Amino acid sequence: MENIDTALILSFFLIVILKSIDVTLDTIRLIFVSKGLKKVAPFMGILSSAVNISALGIVFYNGSISPVNIFAYASGFGLGSYIGLIIEERISLGFCMVRVITQERDGLALVKYLRRLKLGVTYVDAKGRQGTNVHIVLTIIRKRKLKKVLRAVTRCNPKAFYSVEDIRSVQQVI
Repeated sequence: MENIDTALILSFFLIVILKSIDVTLDTIRLIFVSKGLKKVAPFMGILSSAVNISALGIVFYNGSISPVNIFAYASGFGLGSYIGLIIEERISLGFCMVRVITQERDGLALVKYLRRLKLGVTYVDAKGRQGTNVHIVLTIIRKRKLKKVLRAVTRCNPKAFYSVEDIRSVQQVI
């Protein structure tokens, strides 16, 4: 009886670990695909598939599927998604565009502040929702600088509206 419990526990944790590695690798692969990294993405796919097949081999061991193994597989999927997203935040590959819409009086101060941080900044005069004058401030930055830029935006104008978009490629600096 003790051997069965040990085997069940070991297989449970092995399935969770393998499936979480599989999904983590696949999440990173999708990031590489979205960034156009053609040489790395296929390699990640091969690794992910090999790990997934290993996890499935344990799930289907002896030709039967136990609810414990199904739960382990599903838990590994969830854990791998979480780990993959954390890694994506940490590696911060590529560029993003920060778009800030702010009152006209606050816009120029923000532009000056961002330029002091050595960022390229473009601003446009526009009309806001209620016909008021606003500035649209645009900057394209490396993702790893995003938190710093957003802190600068909220420091200059805590009520500014901003959005962030992924940028697939950047040609050159003007």
